[in-house]
Amino acid sequence: MKLQNVQFENFRINGEGQKELIRLRPTINQYMRTKVPGYINNITFKKITVTGKEGPYKIQLMGADEKHNVTGVTLSDVSILGNKIKTGSQYLQIENWVNDLTFR
Repeated sequence: MKLQNVQFENFRINGEGQKELIRLRPTINQYMRTKVPGYINNITFKKITVTGKEGPYKIQLMGADEKHNVTGVTLSDVSILGNKIKTGSQYLQIENWVNDLTFR
């Protein structure tokens, strides 16, 4: 599966303390005919606001391997419980094979 050229914009979320908010990770599942992960490319999250209960609300970005990676993700005006997401944010979990992550 490929996920590319997608924009999520103007979301207001009243959270209940969820563990995860966003997870971008190429995976293999039982429904796939070909057991090969895809890739994720050119994804934008813009004007996303989370309010509500305290919680981890992790934004997880992780590739499966060098060829099946996550590239070109933009987080523009994304905030969780009043904290704008930027490099080093407690809400970010960035693993291997993630390239070209931009904050605006």
